[in-house]
Amino acid sequence: MFDLDEAVGNELVKKYKPTFLGKGAEQLVYEITDRPGIVVKVDKAQMRLIQGWNESHNLPLDELDPAMRPDIEKYLMRRRERHARMTSYLGREHVPVQRTAIVKVPVNKEIIKHVHWGTPPQGAEQVTEAWSVVTVQRRVPEVQHDPKLEIGSGHIEHQHPDPDVYGRVTRALVDLDPAAHFTNEEFESLFKESLARIIHFADRDPGLQEAVKDFIARTVRLSNDTGEVFDLVGTYNISFFERDGKWTYRLLDPLLLTSENDPRAAAQAVMEHAARGERRDRGEEAFLLWSAVNFARMVNGLAARYDMTERVDMIPNHLKGKIDFLQLFKKMNT
Repeated sequence: MFDLDEAVGNELVKKYKPTFLGKGAEQLVYEITDRPGIVVKVDKAQMRLIQGWNESHNLPLDELDPAMRPDIEKYLMRRRERHARMTSYLGREHVPVQRTAIVKVPVNKEIIKHVHWGTPPQGAEQVTEAWSVVTVQRRVPEVQHDPKLEIGSGHIEHQHPDPDVYGRVTRALVDLDPAAHFTNEEFESLFKESLARIIHFADRDPGLQEAVKDFIARTVRLSNDTGEVFDLVGTYNISFFERDGKWTYRLLDPLLLTSENDPRAAAQAVMEHAARGERRDRGEEAFLLWSAVNFARMVNGLAARYDMTERVDMIPNHLKGKIDFLQLFKKMNT
């Protein structure tokens, strides 16, 4: 059997020749040509960081300055710790094994342009390889089978939601305000169609409903105990499928690619500034806050639908009811 350890390190390029497949919000995705069951994911933010450093220090874009390695190693260690923590709470049967390392991967000018939000650094047209943090995972073939079911929020704030519905749902599920009320239909109306799809199946299949409830219960414990926040904005990060006649789920890529070991605390720091009317940049802080609010709303909404008592507690008590999140996100995007 192919050993994931073999696929990390510099031999990844020399021996296995990964082929570029596509671009996600946070990662570039490659496959190993002669190992179709293996997926290679490349951290765009780390590649951008390394190349930005090189450009500012007059170094070739395809080098890794030894001065950068300690910070990248710390980031890598936190990624591994968070993955191990997630596995401990959610279970090995639900979290695929993965390997991470600092690796050079094949790139071209267009890939680098994408990584740098459309403005590649000088010399990008000559670059054929670049350093980044890379994750190697086995594919989970079951998630490709119908029905394809996921728990995912999508970009709610970008979809021009009804402000009244958004406000009541968010106060009830993020602020945990017992006086705020909403209907199941209003909750579902905020999210993309895939949420209605999994709810439709779960309402009719007790086995699927138990799998969803198991995911929610484990996730709430993980978040409340450790401050972890899952990326539920992305597509199929949490996938449900049948195996041997029983519903189960896999967490394919749910961890936010952030340098923070406690994403909830980082998001709460943004909330503190927002409550004082202070503006921050729209980088990682906005990303963390956006993810945290969507995560709490989705997880707590499903918990409420299935009469579970568990709730993710995302906001400090002294800030509950003090932030208009819809207006805050509008400001962050202007």
